[in-house]
Amino acid sequence: MTSSEVKKLISDVQSKRETLGYSLRALSKQIGISFATLARAERGEGSPDPVTLKRMREWLAIDRTFELITRSARRETPHDKLQKRVVLLEQEVLELKRYLGK
Repeated sequence: MTSSEVKKLISDVQSKRETLGYSLRALSKQIGISFATLARAERGEGSPDPVTLKRMREWLAIDRTFELITRSARRETPHDKLQKRVVLLEQEVLELKRYLGK
């Protein structure tokens, strides 16, 4: 990622965190990085390592996908139910990978 892409990613994470009312500590725990790492990233100090950037991207992608699914005001179809299940399974896979250290 270029430095401008990294800055944009961190800005998006911070914006979403603030919109959702998450503290730095709560979000760092949720995405599996240290509080200090997230705080430094948001302050623009240093450059996060590739694993941290990946976890930030994953959090934004899952969160945005879930938002799109739950925002739908139309009647839920079988396809919608399947899409929701896929998102939940993706989240479980990511958590298992983090737990296993992959």
